[in-house]
Amino acid sequence: MLHSIRDGAIEIHTGKGRGSRRRIPASKRVLDVLEMRRASATSEWVFPAPTKSGHIEGSTLKKQHAAALKASGVAPFVLYTFRHTCITRWAKHMDPFTLHVLAGHTDMNTTKRYVHPSEVDIREAMEKVKAGLEKGAAASLNGQPLVV
Repeated sequence: MLHSIRDGAIEIHTGKGRGSRRRIPASKRVLDVLEMRRASATSEWVFPAPTKSGHIEGSTLKKQHAAALKASGVAPFVLYTFRHTCITRWAKHMDPFTLHVLAGHTDMNTTKRYVHPSEVDIREAMEKVKAGLEKGAAASLNGQPLVV
């Protein structure tokens, strides 16, 4: 069940590691969508389904995903790819330690495996270093000083 709409966070109650249980602040857009679903809900679940549990389950989601891929002609990919995409995008906007906590990883090395910077990301990061050096100011990335 989703109890966190009112306080602006999504609660994760289960997962594989010690860091799995966490609260993730949600954007206004996400909160609005969740509130819309809850307002029109006929169940306590955000994603209800005619299953024993009363909510959508992994096997159902996989079947729907496969059907959507087939219908759309999109090349097959695993749904878990979205987690890598999300963590890669978050990495551009926060320090590695906050990213690690929000991802729910126990080990920082796990978080590193989820971040896939593009050539553009790498180039932009180095441009920030270069700009800082040219100004004679201390270069920084995400507010952290860089030693070059």
